[in-house]
Amino acid sequence: MPYKSREAKKAHNVKYRAENRERCRQLRRSSWARNLEHERKLHREWQRAYYHSKLKHDPTYMAKQRAFATASYRANPERAKRRNVSYARNALIVPRQTPKWANKFFISEIYDLAKLRTKYLGMPHQVDHIIPLCGRDVCGLHVETNLRVVTKAINLAKGNAFEAPAVG
Repeated sequence: MPYKSREAKKAHNVKYRAENRERCRQLRRSSWARNLEHERKLHREWQRAYYHSKLKHDPTYMAKQRAFATASYRANPERAKRRNVSYARNALIVPRQTPKWANKFFISEIYDLAKLRTKYLGMPHQVDHIIPLCGRDVCGLHVETNLRVVTKAINLAKGNAFEAPAVG
């Protein structure tokens, strides 16, 4: 049905969503499930833009966030415990995935290179596992040939995914 103005259409949509809340929720969930990778990508982009704008316009934002997180973890100690367990689990993965034949000197040099690039280039750099240690499709090893130094933004955008090289 055609609407006379944007406001009329917006009012109709608000009313419809209020009357059909559960149906709208189910449609959103099914759409999210069908387009999971795309939705995650959009959400990550929105998150980065949102937090970047917050940091740029409010210098006290991080202090407020830290205070909120501290209060939240004190109020919900079980949540904090779950988070710490996941960090501990990740700390156990690297030693398990480092074979005895891995060259620990080269591995430490790669981590030193990341620190140097961060210091001299002024951009945060991280060590990235080309093939993730615990990926969905494939699991790699913590060896010097599976490591590379990239910017933090690139590493966070890649996440736990394995990007196979293009052939041809």
